[in-house]
Amino acid sequence: MKRVDSDAAPPVPGPAKDDVNALLALLRAGQFDAVCERASVLVAEFPGAVAVHNILAAASSSAGRLEQAAHAFRHVLSLKPSYADGHNN
Repeated sequence: MKRVDSDAAPPVPGPAKDDVNALLALLRAGQFDAVCERASVLVAEFPGAVAVHNILAAASSSAGRLEQAAHAFRHVLSLKPSYADGHNN
């Protein structure tokens, strides 16, 4: 019988894997403005989506939107301080 921890937080919903993969494809294609637009919509819907915030930060930085990038990177680290990509960007 599996023990259930009553203090454990319920899983946080996140964006569909296809949505994240589409962002990554756009990022690799250098379409930074499109990434920023789509990622902004996703983080509004899924504020705890660490990977999407990190993608938004990377795209913002590449697009020269340094303040937006810094804000997104800080948000990544506030959500998950151990997230290595957030520290390395």
